[in-house]
Amino acid sequence: MKTLFRRCLSLSLVLILVGSVSFFSFSNHSKAATKHYYYVHKTSNLYSSTKSSKKKLKTISINVRLSTYSSKTSSMYKVTYSGKTGYVYKANLSTKPTYVTRYVKKTANLYNNTSTHKKKMTSIPINTKLTTTSPLSDKLYKVNYKGKNGYVYSDNLSSTKVKVPQKTTYHFGDTARIGDLKVTVSYPINLDPYYAFEDDFSDVNNVVEFKVSVTNIGKEAHYIDTTDFDLYKNNISQDEYYPLYHDESISGNIHPGDSVRGSLYYETNENSSLKLTFDNYQYDSNFNKIKAISFYGRN
Repeated sequence: MKTLFRRCLSLSLVLILVGSVSFFSFSNHSKAATKHYYYVHKTSNLYSSTKSSKKKLKTISINVRLSTYSSKTSSMYKVTYSGKTGYVYKANLSTKPTYVTRYVKKTANLYNNTSTHKKKMTSIPINTKLTTTSPLSDKLYKVNYKGKNGYVYSDNLSSTKVKVPQKTTYHFGDTARIGDLKVTVSYPINLDPYYAFEDDFSDVNNVVEFKVSVTNIGKEAHYIDTTDFDLYKNNISQDEYYPLYHDESISGNIHPGDSVRGSLYYETNENSSLKLTFDNYQYDSNFNKIKAISFYGRN
């Protein structure tokens, strides 16, 4: 009887011991097997080990999602990325994706998805500011534009605004911008010089009139003169630099918000290919880096 009791007691102790060891092992295994997810917050390198002699294996872009079983207290986490297993610095990771700002560097289309059957929703103009949480290694970024969620090709985006080349050639009748000035040149008007100028230009065969308007939309005054305008006929400059007749109302200082309006008159043949060029650089150093603006057409 005593022998049987001792055997049962021994068996019970063994089972308790085995159970305790199994529970302890299971608890430790469960704790070690916890998977954590992180997003790359700062462009990171994937290293071969945690040693000082470690080698760089790959570069991981911002917002790439990674998983790891490493302890949260580790300074480097073990991860697998693009088929390679290595270590990344914990300091470069975050539990949430990072909002990244991008600008449209060339007209981009907003698509409804990333599949090969995606459809264009709308176009986004140059230098539009967009934000994304997509991995920067992706081909298409998810963005919101004017309340619409969609995708744009990353190749069409830039981290900074792009410098848009200034348009320098316009048709007669258009309004152009040169620096702080808005300039409008009308369609050329063919005149009878005798009636237009009485007897002053009776020896002139053909006269063309351009109605000109210049408005200062800047914050400083700017000086202009009629000699800022130079006429070219059939791509050849006129023999006379000055117009036949100066409208003095076009010349002088233009203060912020003010405009000047008047006409310029040139002698030219009928049905000529004309180009009137406005170039203010000779009087105003503010325009040194701006190309002349030309208005063209036929009279």
